[in-house]
Amino acid sequence: MNATTNLKFLLIGIDGASFDVVHRLIDRGQLPNFARLRERAASSVLQSTFPPHTAPGWASMLTGVEPGEHGIYQFWSLQESDYAPRGMNVGDYGREPIWVALERHGLRVGVHNVPMTHPPRALRDGYMISWPLSTTLRYTAPPSLMRELLDAGLHYHSDIVTMYRGQRDYDEQAHKFTADRAATCRYLQEVHPVDAMFVVFTEVDRVSHHYWGEQDHPGPAVERCYEDMDRALGSLLEMTDEQTLVIVASDHGFGRCQADFQIHELLEQHGLMATRYEPVDTPASGDGQDDASLHAWFESQRRYKRTVDWSRTRFYMPSPGCFGLNANLKGRQQHGVLEPGELADAEAALRDALATVVDDQGRPWFTLERRAEVYRGRCLETGPDYLVVPRDFSVMVTPNLTGQLWSAPVQSGVHRPDGILFLAGPSVSPGAPLFARIEDIYPTILVHLGLPVPDDLDGHWLLPPRQPVEREAVQQPDSGRRLSVDESAFMDLQLRAIGYL
Repeated sequence: MNATTNLKFLLIGIDGASFDVVHRLIDRGQLPNFARLRERAASSVLQSTFPPHTAPGWASMLTGVEPGEHGIYQFWSLQESDYAPRGMNVGDYGREPIWVALERHGLRVGVHNVPMTHPPRALRDGYMISWPLSTTLRYTAPPSLMRELLDAGLHYHSDIVTMYRGQRDYDEQAHKFTADRAATCRYLQEVHPVDAMFVVFTEVDRVSHHYWGEQDHPGPAVERCYEDMDRALGSLLEMTDEQTLVIVASDHGFGRCQADFQIHELLEQHGLMATRYEPVDTPASGDGQDDASLHAWFESQRRYKRTVDWSRTRFYMPSPGCFGLNANLKGRQQHGVLEPGELADAEAALRDALATVVDDQGRPWFTLERRAEVYRGRCLETGPDYLVVPRDFSVMVTPNLTGQLWSAPVQSGVHRPDGILFLAGPSVSPGAPLFARIEDIYPTILVHLGLPVPDDLDGHWLLPPRQPVEREAVQQPDSGRRLSVDESAFMDLQLRAIGYL
C-alpha cells in the first residue's frame, strides 16, 4: 500500500462477533492476525444496546447516543397507530451519523456495507456503498462506483444479494464474500483514497445464526468464518501505519439459542390478548410472495388464519426482536381498548402473567421494565411502552402465533450483549483495561482526529485526548428519504429469509 494512501482512521465492523469466541480462537492459535492486533491494542467486551440487535447497535455506535435519542429501536418503527410497522433506514436517524460529521469537518470518508446507511449519501471526495434491505441498483455514491467495481472484477453486490436464504452451501459463499469485500476495500483505498474508512463484514452474524449447532461453543462453520475474517483483518491492516487509529468492533455478540418463547401465547392465556380465526380465501403458495404486504407475526397462515383481535387485546409485541410490548391504548392505536386510567391495573396483570414463566427451579425467566427505565432521549416516545428483559439471552422472545408457549428455536444461534472491541494506534496503551459501551466509539473517533465533540452524547471517549477537547452543539441530521410501503414489505421478505421473521 502506497504510504500516501494510508488511513488516519479505520473501523472494521464484524457484525455479530463475540468476545468469548474471538479470544478463545486467538488462544487456540486460529486467529494469528487478531493475536498480533491484541498485542498492540487495548481490548474489551463492547457492551451492546438493549436488546442486542443489528439496527440499534450500529446506529448507537455511529451516533454516540442510545436508541432513545437516535430513534432506531429495530428494523421497524414500533409505535404505528395502525399496527403496521414501517421499515427504518438512515432517513430516520435523530442524530448526525459519524460519516456526516467527519465530512463536515473536511475529511474524505469511505463507507462500505454499514447497516442502516441506505439510501447512500453523496460524500465530497469520498464514497458510500450502502446497506439496502430493498431491491435497488442505487446503493453506491457516486452511482458509477458499482459499475467500476464490476469492471474491476471486485465485490460490487449490495449486502441484500449476499444474504442467507436457506442455501445449504451458504458457509462456502460467506467464505468468498468476506475475501472479496476485503479486496474491494484495498482497491478503493488505492484508487479513491480517503482519510477515514468504515467497513462492516456481515458474514459472521449470518453463519452464527444458522450454523452455530447444539453446543455452547460454535460449530466448525462458524469457526471457519472467524478464520476468514482473520485473513481479511490482516489484509486491511496493511492500509494503516502507526499513526492510524484502528477500531475493530461488533454490534453484539453471539451464543446458542435454547428455545423460542411466544409471548403472544402467554398474553392470550392470561386474557391480555385475544385472537380469532378467519378463512383463508387463497391458499398461500409457500414462497412468501402471497403475504408480502402482511406483518405475519400478527397472524398464522393455515387453512384458517389465526389473527390478533385488536378489539379484545390490551398488550402486544409490535415487531420481532424488539423485546418490547405496547399497550393498546384508546386514542393512540387505531383499535385501542385501554383507557389511560386502566393502564395501572393492566400493567399489574401483565407483571403477574410474566411472573408465571419460571424454570424448573422456580426462578422467573423475565422481568418487565417501563421504557423510561431502559431508554432516555428525544425519541423515547417512539420506543415500545415496556421491555421484556430475559434472565439471559439464550431465549428468544417472539410474537409468533404458533399455538405453543415454548418451542425449539428457529435459529441455533442468537444475539448476546457482549460484542468485541480492539483499539490500536497512537495514545493507546497496549493491554490497557477498558470498560466500553457501544456509544463510546463515536466520541473516541472524534477525539483521536482532533475534532469537536457534540454536546449531550451518551458515549465517552476511550483514549486520552492529545489536545484540549472542543465541544459543539448537537447537529441535526439531513432528513433523508424513508422507506415506502412497498420497500418496507420487501424488507420483511428479506428479513424472513435471513430468519428474523
